[in-house]
Parts: sequence; C-alpha cells; structure tokens
Amino acid sequence: MNGRLIPALAVIAALTLAGCGGEKAPVGASPPPSPSSTPITTTAPPVVHGPAAFLTWAKTASYGEKDFASATADKMIGLGSGICGLLSTQPSFGDAVQAMMKIGGKPSVSEAEGLVREAVLDLCPQYKSLVP
Repeated sequence: MNGRLIPALAVIAALTLAGCGGEKAPVGASPPPSPSSTPITTTAPPVVHGPAAFLTWAKTASYGEKDFASATADKMIGLGSGICGLLSTQPSFGDAVQAMMKIGGKPSVSEAEGLVREAVLDLCPQYKSLVP
C-alpha cells in the first residue's frame, strides 16, 4: 500500500468513528433503512510529484546505513538529480539500482529500487517508462 495513502485512510477512519456517536433511537422506533447494494466509490486525492514530494519521501526512507532524515534538502535533491543524470546516459532502471547499491550505504535491493523510483517519479518523470 502506498505510504502516502495510509495517513489519508487514518484520517478517514478517525472522521468516520467521530461521527458514530449521536442520539439513540427511541424504543420502538423502526430500524434505519438497510444500505443499498449500490457500491460507493471514493477517489483518492491526486498524488503530487516534485522536489517537495521527493524530500518528504526521503525524510522517512530507510536506506542501509545512510540517514536521509538528517541530510540537507540540497544533498537529497543532488542525490535524486544524480540518479536522473545516470538515467539520461544509461536508461535502465536495473542499472541505476545496481549503481546506487555500489555507491555505498549498504542498501537492500528494495531500498535502492525505492530511491530510484522516487527520484524518477518526483524529479525526472521523463524516465517514468523505465520504472517497472
């Protein structure tokens, strides 16, 4: 599940639970109508991409021995931009992931994939077709 979607679902759940209180029905009152069989559709808020989204993701990301939470915004944007530069010369998601694993920090494959994916989605969407 998308990490940005979880807080939104928590807010929806909290709002739903807050509305559960209220007046009790008088004794002998007819039960409320049963819900219709029509499905209720909801739409998630659109995901906003860009440098701010990349920084938000990076502040909570795990990446081996690296502590992204304490990195400056300039350093994180520089790292993401470097990934975009790598993709401009060698357009392969897998190669970019392997390069990030060799740079240092001992990330797991999934951590390196996450970093490359977020850099592409937030900083260089022109390479979005490379993301599996």
